[in-house]
Amino acid sequence: MSPLKVALFTSSKAETSYSTRVLEQLIKINGLELVPDPKDPDSVDVFLCSNHDPSAEQIAYVRKARKLANKGTKGQVVIAGGFEAFGGEYLLNYADYLVVGEGFNFFERLGKCRNTDEVRELADLPYCWTKDKKRVEPSTDVYYDQLPLAKTGEKTYYYLAGRGCTYKCAFCETGFAYPASHTPENMIEKALTYVETHTKGGRITFVTNDSVELHRQSPNTNALSMRVMDYVRQGENYHQASFIHFGIEGWTEEQRKWFAKPIPDEMIKEFILRLIERKQQAELFFITGQPNTLAGMNQFAETVPGYAKPYPRFFIKTTRLEPSAHTPFWSYHLDEIESVTEKERKDWYNYLQGFNKAFRVFAMLANARSAWRCAVRRTSTLEETEWFMANFPPARTSSESFLERLTEAGFGHLIRWPEGRPLPGTQVVTPYRSLRDKLAERRGMPPVTYWHDTVQV
Repeated sequence: MSPLKVALFTSSKAETSYSTRVLEQLIKINGLELVPDPKDPDSVDVFLCSNHDPSAEQIAYVRKARKLANKGTKGQVVIAGGFEAFGGEYLLNYADYLVVGEGFNFFERLGKCRNTDEVRELADLPYCWTKDKKRVEPSTDVYYDQLPLAKTGEKTYYYLAGRGCTYKCAFCETGFAYPASHTPENMIEKALTYVETHTKGGRITFVTNDSVELHRQSPNTNALSMRVMDYVRQGENYHQASFIHFGIEGWTEEQRKWFAKPIPDEMIKEFILRLIERKQQAELFFITGQPNTLAGMNQFAETVPGYAKPYPRFFIKTTRLEPSAHTPFWSYHLDEIESVTEKERKDWYNYLQGFNKAFRVFAMLANARSAWRCAVRRTSTLEETEWFMANFPPARTSSESFLERLTEAGFGHLIRWPEGRPLPGTQVVTPYRSLRDKLAERRGMPPVTYWHDTVQV
């Protein structure tokens, strides 16, 4: 029996995308044949579209796959998802179904299919999402022994160190979507040993949403993800890592509590001092858009310990608050997300430098494009999705002007979701729903209405 032929449509960043490497690996080890850049639709049995954060490019790929499949004569199937996908209802306007959660079990089954009819039948699996399903249960099976060690540069590698997160930060879909797990110690050791023995001066980055668990130190460890609390308590165990990622999110102690990430100001000071002492560089992730963002940014600058030298460098990377499915913020009003302009960012950076010269600040993401992504996550109809495809905002557009255009187009419900109306994505049953709704209630936000418990309006 000849293997099914799979075309993998990915983003333009596919070469550096770890999720793309995983999908390519799963296609290969399950006996499927990867078809690069197909021109003839009949050369393909399955069109697979990776499901990352919303982008015009992503939707265009799925739509392109649908058009190619419609031209084929073999009943070709269009599938979205397959790697950490917990949303994306808008993609079902083009895809036959969306694989929710992890794709390891799905690809195992896909490899056993003999024809496209059997591929189409996989839509009945509990973790495959179709337009008419009232309940979808994400796949949480991670086959850690099938993960690739991805070479991303001449001497750099990426490796997945775990899935999910033990904490439940209110803004983060990962913590609420499924239980946390870590890559087994022997797999971590195998990846680390490979880099040490095969690439002189090689560096490996361990990727996770939780703190990485390393059981031995190595100078080949490039970057790690860690919680601030874990670094303060156990940082001496990770002294050979040259670069560490920290999610701080809130600028003030009060804002961090709002995000259910209660890191006290004193701990912020302590961990920065320890980074300086150990000469470790760090990337600090923050969120803008919460109430009193600018005032909080100024307060953070006044909180950090003074330091007159430019090294080790601490890079501040900001994202804008983007309500995601399965989190307490899913019903948050999009017109209440505060914007920070590029001029305000530059003025604040100069203010921060007056206290500590080691900080660097990346440019902030375009406000309108962030608002575009927020609204796309809430779309479900073909009319809505096509409008977003035709109205991707220029980089310098303000979020206010984009939301005004959205209202004029008749899609104001995507900005302030009508109370009692089921939000897109609520067919997906995740394990922490009651906790999510408690956190939402404490923040004055209504609980998410479940699609499978109501009549959709």
